[in-house]
Amino acid sequence: MKRIATIHCQVCRSRLDTARSGGFTYLWVMLTVAIVGLGLATADELYSTSLRRDKERELLFIGQQFRSAIRQYAVAHGQQYPDSLQSLLLDPNFPGVRHYLRRIYVDPMTGKPDWGLVQLGGRIVGVHSMSHNTPLKVDNFEPPEAGFKDKEHYAQWTFTYPANLVVPDDGSPIQGLQTTSLAAMSASGVQGASGTSGTSSAFGSPATMTMPASNATVGGSSWEIFP
Repeated sequence: MKRIATIHCQVCRSRLDTARSGGFTYLWVMLTVAIVGLGLATADELYSTSLRRDKERELLFIGQQFRSAIRQYAVAHGQQYPDSLQSLLLDPNFPGVRHYLRRIYVDPMTGKPDWGLVQLGGRIVGVHSMSHNTPLKVDNFEPPEAGFKDKEHYAQWTFTYPANLVVPDDGSPIQGLQTTSLAAMSASGVQGASGTSGTSSAFGSPATMTMPASNATVGGSSWEIFP
């Protein structure tokens, strides 16, 4: 009997040890899963952040291309600005082929070739993204984009020529200045990226701009529109 009792105790003790071992193994498995899950979530967040920063750099590059194209057009036309983005792709006012922009770029923030147009007197002086997402980059911009500091959304990154043309943060026009969405223009039956803007301004028909004057603020100077 004593031997049987001893064997029974050993069996019980063995079962208890097995149960304890199984419990610890389960806890370790759960802890490992939690750590792996946290690591994957962190990696995904880092990847998403890196992807957004890449898109921001792309947006800055594309905006600079638009600004450069608008500048070249204005110089070629005696400070008269384009009335459509299509004019930047192929200038019909010169013999032969003259391009200021290779193509209407896709906005990396929206994935669409739709840009907000900054207009003065019916002429395009700049573009901006249609995205209202909050930027990651809020400082340390290059001088032409210094005004982008602490902006709350990408639509406030306005790529104008000149670069220091002041555009109100709330989107309201400076006298004679208006912003128009290409999508809104298309919806109203007006050609956008592939045609003329066709939008009206406070000054009616397209006009020629010279400096200095008194309508739109440009870093301390101003612009006037002549019909």
